Amino acid sequence: MDKLNLGADQAKRWRDRALRSRRGRLSHNVVSWAIIGLALAAGLAVRFLARDYTPTDAGLFIQWYDLGLSAGADSLRQGLTNYAPLYSYAFYAITLLHDWLPIFASIKLISLPFELGCAVMAYRLVAISTDSLTRPAWAFAAVWLAPSVIFNGALWAQADAIWTFFIMVSLHAICQGRPLRATAAFAFAVSIKLQAIFFGPMIFALVLRRELHWAWLALVPIVYALTAVPLLLLGRSILDVLLVYQAQAEFFQELSKNAANLWIFVPNEFYHAGVVVGLVLAALAGLALSLRVAREAAWTPLFVILAAAVCLQLMPWALPKMHERYFYAFEISMMVAAFAEPRLTFLALVAQIDALIAYVGVDLNDHSGLGIWGPPFAAMINTVLLVAMIRRLTTARYFDASPAFMAVIASYVLWTLVVAGAGRDRMLTYWPAAKNDIAGLSAFLLILSLVSSSIAASSWIIRSRRKRGGGVR
Repeated sequence: MDKLNLGADQAKRWRDRALRSRRGRLSHNVVSWAIIGLALAAGLAVRFLARDYTPTDAGLFIQWYDLGLSAGADSLRQGLTNYAPLYSYAFYAITLLHDWLPIFASIKLISLPFELGCAVMAYRLVAISTDSLTRPAWAFAAVWLAPSVIFNGALWAQADAIWTFFIMVSLHAICQGRPLRATAAFAFAVSIKLQAIFFGPMIFALVLRRELHWAWLALVPIVYALTAVPLLLLGRSILDVLLVYQAQAEFFQELSKNAANLWIFVPNEFYHAGVVVGLVLAALAGLALSLRVAREAAWTPLFVILAAAVCLQLMPWALPKMHERYFYAFEISMMVAAFAEPRLTFLALVAQIDALIAYVGVDLNDHSGLGIWGPPFAAMINTVLLVAMIRRLTTARYFDASPAFMAVIASYVLWTLVVAGAGRDRMLTYWPAAKNDIAGLSAFLLILSLVSSSIAASSWIIRSRRKRGGGVR
């Protein structure tokens, strides 16, 4: 009888524990839905207020919009935009709303659902990489309200959210062990914008691990060809369709368009040599990353997210001819990584500040010194951030980058004082060629040496702490 009572008591305790667990999950779900609902409302309000903001590419958008209105569907045959077919279809569709929406508000609608999609994928990625019940909701809110996301879509009406969404879908598929689905999503991303190739090393790592047969890489050109079929049926030249990305690459001939990478310091006189060197450097860096990632025994969701963040930062950092907004996918993946591993929060905040400096610098280029002084500073900070992320990925140890960031700020202030003292009001990017400006070249080399020494110093500090038993894990 006592045994029966004991069994009944134990069963009652289990039921009570299960009930408390269900109530806890329910309360957490209520909190999560409240976070998502409030963030969604706030994000929509911000986007509504920014609906009439004039984008930086306003002249180009107006030209495309007028062509769509005047020529109708035939504008697609004439080359409505200089983007890939899928974006051109979307752009033509929004011209049909001209009686209901202003031009810039309608153009911004193109990226809006994909910005929301990126936030949803951030939720799902954090959900599979952590046991927390509320962290995924905070990840959704962070991505939906991120300064870089607001600037890119709500203010600038750019389309980077579209290809980034498919990259996030591909990343989620890799985390779930579905390489074919990941490749298909990657193919759609590349069919929207060539910058999606930044994620290529992750897909190639699947091939190296023999989880994906190399023949499936043919999905990339196949998907692009399928998306181009309507254009071809409308009479668009097949050569124009195939050379869209080449035309985009030749649209401007500058080593950097305010991108936060070291190419911003290289004078444009070395454009042709810089393009070749940059492509080789990026190819080698991407191959090295693929080999390192492929060798990892266990592809946990956290490891895959970290590897993707490094991949999406490394490639635009190494490549020339980059815009400031090409780190968009990295900035989102960095927020996902921060919510999956909270000790990376500081680095995710630095990434957002870095993006904000670059975006605001472009917007205020003609009205503030930030347009000149901001992007080089962002490039230096981004370099330290890349080193920190590579160290975290390859050693599984957190890299305390704050000493390096402080040293970069100090070296940057020193450089600005040298430039100001020499009567210079512009940085090396805007100066004459280095061979005619030894002072500028010397300042550039000084910065590189200071950045390198600061990174080395911070590594020494961490090693010293670890030897004393205070190492960061």
